[in-house]
Amino acid sequence: MDWSFANPLKLSYWFSVTTPPFQRISFIVVLAALVLILAAGVFLRLAARKKRANPPLSRGLTRLSRPLFFLAILGLILVEFRELGAAILSARAWLVLVFIIAALRTAWIVRHILKTYKT
Repeated sequence: MDWSFANPLKLSYWFSVTTPPFQRISFIVVLAALVLILAAGVFLRLAARKKRANPPLSRGLTRLSRPLFFLAILGLILVEFRELGAAILSARAWLVLVFIIAALRTAWIVRHILKTYKT
């Protein structure tokens, strides 16, 4: 199936049992995005260690790094399933679901941090 802007509007695009592997450029872009997310998680964890004198900020940065690690690791696993062509596990909907869950959890943590740590 060739890609067009109409494809994402169909449910069969998101829930097909097997999906073709990524094209070279899109594979590099997805891997780069996941590596950047992982690097942001590491950066937040290191920043939390430097801010030990401020416990609410340190806890908040640590809590914020967890969904980034979750997103990066699970995203890399799902990308590998897609490259292997594993049935059902390579569906595009799984990757989108992981990103939505991680975004909601990150927003919830940021809201909690802002409520707890008032400037």
